[in-house]
Amino acid sequence: MPLPQFLERLTRNPSLTAVIAEGFIARLGFGVITFALPFFALSLGMSYTEVGVLAALRLVAAVIFKPLMGIAADRYGKKKVFLWSIAGRCVVGVLFVFATTPWALFLIRFLHGVTTAARDPVAAFLIAEHGAEKRMATAFGWYSTARELGAALGFLVAGLLLTWTNDHYPSVFLFAVATSIIAFIIVARYARETRTVADDTESKPNPDNDEGEAGKWWDYACLGVLMALTGGMLTQLFPIIATEYAHLSKAETSVIFALSTLMIVFSAPIFGWLADTFSRTLVLSLRSLANAGSSVIYALFPGFAGFMTARLIDEAGKAAFRPAWGALIADTARKSEKQQRGKKIAYLDTAQSVGEALGPILGGLLWQHLGIMWLFAARFILAVIAEIFALWVMRRHRI
Repeated sequence: MPLPQFLERLTRNPSLTAVIAEGFIARLGFGVITFALPFFALSLGMSYTEVGVLAALRLVAAVIFKPLMGIAADRYGKKKVFLWSIAGRCVVGVLFVFATTPWALFLIRFLHGVTTAARDPVAAFLIAEHGAEKRMATAFGWYSTARELGAALGFLVAGLLLTWTNDHYPSVFLFAVATSIIAFIIVARYARETRTVADDTESKPNPDNDEGEAGKWWDYACLGVLMALTGGMLTQLFPIIATEYAHLSKAETSVIFALSTLMIVFSAPIFGWLADTFSRTLVLSLRSLANAGSSVIYALFPGFAGFMTARLIDEAGKAAFRPAWGALIADTARKSEKQQRGKKIAYLDTAQSVGEALGPILGGLLWQHLGIMWLFAARFILAVIAEIFALWVMRRHRI
């Protein structure tokens, strides 16, 4: 969907606009934490393995609590759970300011994961509810664009703040608190649970056909785990790998973060349009291909240009996967009873979080005990396995 047409739709759909705006602001605030937290953890004496566990802990908590939050959203209301999650992020930012020990970081990171568990399924539900059915991947593509634009600015702000303040980490955490307050106000004012825009492209949801549905949901869940696992092996550890393996400065690393994240900003809507218009199968399969190719480049070209190139490839794969995966979740959930959609969306979203949680842990262990090259090699092999499985699932279920 062209940008002017999409912007026109947003002006007629305040709920979808609010969700997209919240995605941008949330990633802006916690993008700075994502960048700064590994360095903050190392400054407190934590090892690489511990940093990997810390990076994954948010996702571990999300995996534990997402199914429960999906049920809570169905029972108590999506908007209430959404607002609770944003308020929780404010508390997390404040707690980071006062953290001085590793155990405190682990505890706060776990709490951050609980807020993520409450937020992600609800955001996906609201996009599925207010987006046009035949342009669902496009809607998720623009949502990814908003989130990654926020993240890109957040990474850049983090690098600059840490440079200008001589690694004064409370400045980063307070910035995250301020952005969460703004997001809370926007969602409270504009988000609605029910559809507010009529769209003649919409179709009424049909109940699930129970035959074969259990197997389909299981296959989709395994696909989400594998795709997220290979991507997550480097994402959280990238700042440390860039500075200690490729010997880049923090400022250079933040530039790579910012510029490579812009890949999603510009390409996610394009990939969403391609998924809606031509082939969701092709778009979904690009993620594992990108992970395999970037792993080779990281290993062979440890410098600014090499890491920039590899990171761009990684982000292109992520840009392709997110809108297609979001549309797959939404289309599948639409066939469920409405009072169970939060739970259904949370199920598949949890599967993706499992992979994202295992990725940093596996990456940290491989790097700590076998070396960085084993990390790159294992990621390449797992990406190839993920690609083969993805092609099998897509052929089996005719995605």
